[in-house]
Amino acid sequence: MDTKTKGVGNVKFKKKRLVVGALFLVLSGCSMTSTKTYPSVSLPYEIVDEEVEEIKDRGLEEYTEKQTLEKITVREITPEENERFLERMHQNTLKDLNQEYSAVEFYYGDVTRIDVNGKSFGAFDSSKTNFIYDDVYLLDELYQLVDYDVNESLLTGEKSTSNRDIGYGSDYKGFKNVVLIKTEYIEKGLQLKTIIEDEEVYFDIK
Repeated sequence: MDTKTKGVGNVKFKKKRLVVGALFLVLSGCSMTSTKTYPSVSLPYEIVDEEVEEIKDRGLEEYTEKQTLEKITVREITPEENERFLERMHQNTLKDLNQEYSAVEFYYGDVTRIDVNGKSFGAFDSSKTNFIYDDVYLLDELYQLVDYDVNESLLTGEKSTSNRDIGYGSDYKGFKNVVLIKTEYIEKGLQLKTIIEDEEVYFDIK
């Protein structure tokens, strides 16, 4: 190889190193400006699966409280949900909330709640729950509703003084909690922050 050819090879090699270096800087810059998120829980997420000795010792048939968050879905608001939400959002004149909002559905499936144990829950604690994006809280008010396909009371077999059946919990089928968020906020990095059993948890939404 002559001197001219060797010099051209060195130039090409230097150019290649410069391109790779520039690409690294671009990627590093993207990484430094990426959306901040917190470690989120994996689904399905078990909230409680616990035998309640107080009930078990009484010989009652259902004595295990169960609740697992199975999936999170972002979807349109159904007509029924639309009406129920509008009843609570008195300042909102939109008849079709889908124009501005989306529903985030937290689906639990089958849930058994034991009253004396009280670890399973329906709606999120609104004072400890918010959607968060890049360390910014998005909601001034949390609009949510609980729904289910079937609800059967768990009865002790005893009667109250007013001759009513005494219950000690409930069995739910198709249990879910639906929360509203403005559609413009739905993008990668969106999370829900809440407190469950005194533990701060984050759920990835998108």
